[in-house]
Amino acid sequence: MVYDVMMMRQALLTFAVMLVFTPCLTAAEPVQYPTQADGVLPTDTGFRGIWYFIKQRGGGPYKYKYSGGLGTYTQQLSPIAVYAPAVNKTFFVYGGRYPDRNVLLHEISYYDHATGKLARPRILLDKRTNDAHDNPVLSIDKEGYIWVFSNAHGRQRPAYIHRSKKPYDITAFEHVLTTNFSYAQPWYLDKFGFVFLHTRYNKHNHRQLYVSTSPDGRKWSDPTQLAATANGHYQTSNPFGDRVGTIFNYHPSRGNDWRTNLYYLQSSDGGKTWQNVTGQTVDLPLTKPDNPALIAEYDSKNLNVYLKDINYTPDGRPVAMFLTSKGHASGPENDPRILKITAWNGHDWVEREVTRAADNNYDFASLYIESETHWRIIASIGPAPQAYHTGGEIIMYTSDDAGVTWSARPLTQHSKYNQNYPRRPLNAAPGFYAMWADGDGSKPSDSHLYFTTRDGDVYRMPDTIPDGVDMVDPEPYNIAPEKPRASDARPAGQARHLTVLISESEYETPTTLPKFLAEELGPNITTTILQGSAKRYEDKTDSFPGVEAALKNSDGLIISVQRRALPPEQMAAIKAFIADGKPVIGIRTASHAFSLRGKPAPEGFISWESFDRDVLGGNYQLHYGHQHLPTITVIDGAADNPLLKGVTLPWVSGGSLYRNNPLPPGPKPLLKGTLEDGRTQPVAWTYMRSDGGRTFYTSLGHPKDFTQPGYLTLLCNGIAWALRLPAAQ
Repeated sequence: MVYDVMMMRQALLTFAVMLVFTPCLTAAEPVQYPTQADGVLPTDTGFRGIWYFIKQRGGGPYKYKYSGGLGTYTQQLSPIAVYAPAVNKTFFVYGGRYPDRNVLLHEISYYDHATGKLARPRILLDKRTNDAHDNPVLSIDKEGYIWVFSNAHGRQRPAYIHRSKKPYDITAFEHVLTTNFSYAQPWYLDKFGFVFLHTRYNKHNHRQLYVSTSPDGRKWSDPTQLAATANGHYQTSNPFGDRVGTIFNYHPSRGNDWRTNLYYLQSSDGGKTWQNVTGQTVDLPLTKPDNPALIAEYDSKNLNVYLKDINYTPDGRPVAMFLTSKGHASGPENDPRILKITAWNGHDWVEREVTRAADNNYDFASLYIESETHWRIIASIGPAPQAYHTGGEIIMYTSDDAGVTWSARPLTQHSKYNQNYPRRPLNAAPGFYAMWADGDGSKPSDSHLYFTTRDGDVYRMPDTIPDGVDMVDPEPYNIAPEKPRASDARPAGQARHLTVLISESEYETPTTLPKFLAEELGPNITTTILQGSAKRYEDKTDSFPGVEAALKNSDGLIISVQRRALPPEQMAAIKAFIADGKPVIGIRTASHAFSLRGKPAPEGFISWESFDRDVLGGNYQLHYGHQHLPTITVIDGAADNPLLKGVTLPWVSGGSLYRNNPLPPGPKPLLKGTLEDGRTQPVAWTYMRSDGGRTFYTSLGHPKDFTQPGYLTLLCNGIAWALRLPAAQ
């Protein structure tokens, strides 16, 4: 790569000054590792991630613009992991640190899919900073040599390129080049060699996009400028066959805290020429906001655009994922933060919303396109242990209709720290599908590293590896244990008791549900059935006399209620019962059991508008109409769920299909309903609530459903699961 002499002198001079003045390095913190490698790499004692932050202007309770465990930061650094099918290993790099101080180490390891073990990490270099923007990326050439690109953040520090001494081997590396680049995205294409997208900062500290190419990683072309609009750009990119595509935004002249609009460029000739999505070759560099690469304009809407990922459908159509918000500052004032995708359909970009669960602009998500219709997102976007700081819990979203609707389930819960930046490996294999780090979002902390399988099994990389062990087992992590219940200690065979609340006039559950309970549950489950009125839900109010006493002796609660406000003492008893972690089973209209569509309850009564989301894990948005009847089938990935044992499928429901997509984080869908035109919605799921209790919900429950053996078995299994009893046989 050819850089002018003045730039290199400036970088090296600044680097020399940093050796003296960087706050991470003191007399009490000696340099242990060199800044570049040439030979056998030293091993580390375990996996540890760097902690880093950027303060935001104005301070306040959310003093960091982004912060936390950022060992896999950022999406502008890619790829950090690559699956190599020739050896069945996923190689990865990350921003590590010393055991006793927060100084950035560039570390490398791999996951062996054949053995299920991790290689002891090796330390490539000490970057002499704690800045996670300097994190490394890697690439693997067609001969199996591993290339590590060590970034700089701006022009103040040098960047490096290293190559492994042997193919598919992390033991020893050679130094190839000392230079300067930021936000490295090196893509090795067998046909062309390296297409190296990266950023260079000009004298005004503007981020400008460049591309360099090399057939062998040693001789590099002069960098070609791709885009230099106003104050610059961020980009993230991905290859597809012999093509490389990149999405980018731009910084208006009003300041770098603003980043807006969305653009796309691609090259199919190894980076020599660049086209927009229609194939039109563009003149470089792009210097105006309104240019042929524009996907969507957000500047006039005063919306910031935060890039997340780009991927491709099997036939090569690009799909971009990004987040919009009203401003750069952390905190609720810039909500809603909306995660979106926009997909090229061959004629137009089609934008769709995924979720509004993000509470920080730098909450991250990786996009997986596994078939034409089955898409997946792994995101650090769930409820955050440190709210409104970067990251949260890890949530897996899945779509069976090419991103039109999404279902969500948590991969982590009750974490101590925010989980951050789940990154997709290039050519991701099922056993190592994403990796990330955690860390306290509100103050400096330790940081651990994790990965997940495609099925959602989460593992932590060990903090400490015993001496003499080169390959180590990852530590199972996943969801925290459920809250124990007093009823769990009851002897086997002792009956569980359910309180059943019924108050709806549309679906005949005052008749069908008691009949089911009497005929199907058997002697191990007894019930107290409290019937409200059969009046239409427009009357708004109802009462269940005796519910307070019934709940005191109950192990669980079944609800088939439609839009009823209750007396305060009854609602308080129901809320207290649920908050204690007791099981809840919801049937059909339970999704709007206590909702009055946001209107005030009549005097002397109380509604519960958030019951659907808080207790059932749902997102009820009315239905498609009674003239559209869904066919009920198993949802992808749920066929082996024990709750579906004995459930005969398919059947055509007698009732309308409830709209619940996208589900919020947490529910685990079991069944879906599909209309004749292909529209689908989840119709049954389980949900582990934040209070530790179990919820089973189904939006089915029309009288004709109660004539289906599969539905009766589903209800039996759901009730047994909620009560922690063996599934119905």
